[in-house]
Amino acid sequence: MSDRINGGGEGSAFAGELVLDSNRGLWQDRAFDDAFLLELLEPFAEHPIGDVGNRLAQRREAAARLQKDEDDGAGPAPPDELAGAVKARAELGNQRICHGLFMIANYLIRVTIFCIVTGRRIATMHEGLLALRLVAGLIMAAHGAQKLFGWFGGHGIAATGHFFEGLGFRPGRFFAAAAGVSEFLGGLLIAAGFLGPIGPVLVLATMIVAVVTVHWPNGLFATANGAELPLVYAAVATAFVFTGPGAYSLDAALGLAGFWTLGVAWAALVVGVAGAIVNLGMRQSAVVEA
Repeated sequence: MSDRINGGGEGSAFAGELVLDSNRGLWQDRAFDDAFLLELLEPFAEHPIGDVGNRLAQRREAAARLQKDEDDGAGPAPPDELAGAVKARAELGNQRICHGLFMIANYLIRVTIFCIVTGRRIATMHEGLLALRLVAGLIMAAHGAQKLFGWFGGHGIAATGHFFEGLGFRPGRFFAAAAGVSEFLGGLLIAAGFLGPIGPVLVLATMIVAVVTVHWPNGLFATANGAELPLVYAAVATAFVFTGPGAYSLDAALGLAGFWTLGVAWAALVVGVAGAIVNLGMRQSAVVEA
């Protein structure tokens, strides 16, 4: 376990500067986490809600006398004693309310610190990445299957190739196959969380070409076949390039997650964008030759 605590002070094993270890395992160091949580919540055991500050005993005694007089049905107390008791009861109630609100806020702050330092909240991030990967990746793979195999109501490679020729990509079948493979393979890699940024980059390059050649002339929104949907896919793919697939992925299971560093992510992103630009350049040449 890498050190998350630096400069620990006396009397506490966890005092000092708190440093989040982003490389720690998802379910490791539970003993550390539990001990750290107990230390964070220790003030709640030392200062229960009933302890509301100075002169607590005197205020309780005065309020108790007033309550006893009411319970016994005795006559009214002297005005000065009654006023003091009523004030003490009101003061005690207000102190409890204020102190209770303070303790709730203090509790929320401490639990937030605990989640940040121990990485418990990061576990939820991995689950969110899994959900997004499965939905975006499988839908993108289905788009590729429409082009390649004619599945899910698609037109298949021949009809898609003819469409690509109309856009200036010739030979159309070649470019249709390239787009279909990029979408199908890239989507499956994203869904499985395998090979880091490769799947997202394949999808990103294809979406850039789709935005420029098909959707951008129609505006932004999908209702007019605009660029909205491919832009969303491009943004999701770019996010996965930098975040990685998360803990619930083949990369994590096979021990490949550490290979996909930030430098590798940037290099893959540059290659993907460059590939899209080259593809667009070939389209322009094909239009001129026609």
